[in-house]
Amino acid sequence: MNDRQILLIKYSWSYILPQAQQTGQRFYVKLFELSPALQPMFRNDPELQARKFIAMMTLLVRRLQHARDLTYELEALSRRHVRYGTQATDYAPVGLALFWTLSQTLGDRWTGEIQSAWRELYTAISNAMVTATRQPG
Repeated sequence: MNDRQILLIKYSWSYILPQAQQTGQRFYVKLFELSPALQPMFRNDPELQARKFIAMMTLLVRRLQHARDLTYELEALSRRHVRYGTQATDYAPVGLALFWTLSQTLGDRWTGEIQSAWRELYTAISNAMVTATRQPG
């Protein structure tokens, strides 16, 4: 990712944070609408799950300039998701739910350039997580 894309993601995320809980809940509603088979993997209270989602996304956004340092977090996240039963094919509906949620929450701020930056970020994250599931350990 280039510096402009990182700036656009951080800028757009700053508009998400004041609506964090609602955004997290909106994400899961859309995810389970797109892929109902994923819902049994989420045993936490929905409000707690929404907070965890926002917290992880916030961590990733804050540390974008240090993407290499995120490798450990992504590998750990990937291993947790494998234990929950996540498969590589599950990342497509997650991405669709994420982009839909961002577009709904950001409204007119969801520009083509911001969308492109988020797509690049999500592709990098999902590729790293899928790769980590194939690593021993």
